[in-house]
Amino acid sequence: MKRIKTIVVLLLLMAVQAVAEEHLVMRFNFENVDGKNVTDHVSGITAKVMNQASVIEMGSRRVLNLGNGTGYLDNGAKGSAVTIPAITSSRTYLCQYANQSGAVSESRFNIHVVEARQTINGVFTDEAELLPGSRVEMRLAIPSYASASDILWNDGTIGGTCVIGCLTENTELTATYRGTEYRFALRLMGDGSYPINATGLIVNPDFATIDGTGWNMAGTWGNQRFNGAVEVWHSTGFDFSQTISRLPDGEYTVSCQLANGEGANTGYLYATSGGKTSRAVVKQSCAGSDFDTQRNRMAANAGYARLSIAVNVTGATLTIGIKDPSNGTTMPTT
Repeated sequence: MKRIKTIVVLLLLMAVQAVAEEHLVMRFNFENVDGKNVTDHVSGITAKVMNQASVIEMGSRRVLNLGNGTGYLDNGAKGSAVTIPAITSSRTYLCQYANQSGAVSESRFNIHVVEARQTINGVFTDEAELLPGSRVEMRLAIPSYASASDILWNDGTIGGTCVIGCLTENTELTATYRGTEYRFALRLMGDGSYPINATGLIVNPDFATIDGTGWNMAGTWGNQRFNGAVEVWHSTGFDFSQTISRLPDGEYTVSCQLANGEGANTGYLYATSGGKTSRAVVKQSCAGSDFDTQRNRMAANAGYARLSIAVNVTGATLTIGIKDPSNGTTMPTT
């Protein structure tokens, strides 16, 4: 039986989130009205106009008037999920749930629609702290029906994307779209000297969330616990990893704190780039179910159970993680 415990303190990681563009179309055709019913011309579903809402004439079209602001459409949909394929305006959805005894509860879903969203290297944000030499891609995501040529950057770039091939100084750029300015702020990590502590690039480096956000988990295990470290029990082929992209090529040091429970020390820290992998096998052992004790020791002493490996990053990509190749009754804790 064994356990492995670790806190990653100097891993380099940048979360990459895909940018999705909304395809905005009007789903309800308010010209197709039968009394107080409105029919969706795409799905054929009829929604009932409720609570003082009404359909009124506006020029050559009929539109939905919410009356005193509390009006709504009841589409009669039932189930635990409702899909909205396209949305054009902010709105609130109300869901009612009745349990077996007949008691009814309500949940409200408020959706706020914006004209544009900002991303830096694929992450929805308007500011980022990056390593010197990083390639930076800033993007202003707009609806698919809009024209990217309407976006003008203050460096003269026209279009939805502005790229800096090699970031060498703190930089601010502005994209103007339909009269609104969207500011992007880029800051260099460190004070200009090396080495640079790049912990700030990690997604969830201290395992503070309860679900291991930012980490890819492979293999099988019986139980997990996250609380300033992550504990995993009864694992088989366990692998806990993250992949970095858009890193400047060069020398990096990857470090973590790792403790192993009863049994052979087979777990290890690893880093892979350019098809080459470096690793360091766990050395610190602990007995019994003393996860909290191990976590507190790591927090109090950065050198306790510490492992470090050097890696040469090539191709701007680095994968780091903790792996235990053992099968059977193992209990790694990372």
